[in-house]
Amino acid sequence: MISRASSSVRGRGAVTPPHVPYLAPTSPNISWLRPERLQELYREIRTVYDRSLAPPGMHVMSSWSLYYPAHPKDGPWDAAKKQELIELHLEILSQFAPNFRECVQDLTLETPADIERRIGMTDGCIRHLDVTPQQYFSRRMPYRAPVRGLYLCGSGTHPGGELSGAPGHNCARAILRDLEGKAEDRV
Repeated sequence: MISRASSSVRGRGAVTPPHVPYLAPTSPNISWLRPERLQELYREIRTVYDRSLAPPGMHVMSSWSLYYPAHPKDGPWDAAKKQELIELHLEILSQFAPNFRECVQDLTLETPADIERRIGMTDGCIRHLDVTPQQYFSRRMPYRAPVRGLYLCGSGTHPGGELSGAPGHNCARAILRDLEGKAEDRV
């Protein structure tokens, strides 16, 4: 929980690294990614939309970053690794809001292992797959699988996952188009 209100509080956004060289070490093979290579830090201040989540003058904020390994090469997620991530997020956010660290009253960090344990999502991956440049936009998995009659509508298909429902909607349209084509073949 963040303890100070501000007239400049916004609901959603991304905090991106301050300079291009910060991004230079990125790679399509992200399994090596470590916290010191954090690419982006997203944040959402939910109390902008729902004031009942925090006492007056305070806010609830979520921040997250992508592509942390479910199984780090240097051993499983532990308290030390979690603290490293907490410090990194606080450091980055403090670059944009200098008094941010002092405003934090409480925090919780969930690693991929925590997400998998809590909700059963394999490797705690909310997007089904690690979205790399080879999988951007239309290069994601197709709705029509190579197996006849099998359609894919998960987060790994275009336009991507989380909670939009768009992959399912688009897949349903592909199925309807295919069914319409079969109906026309019968006439």
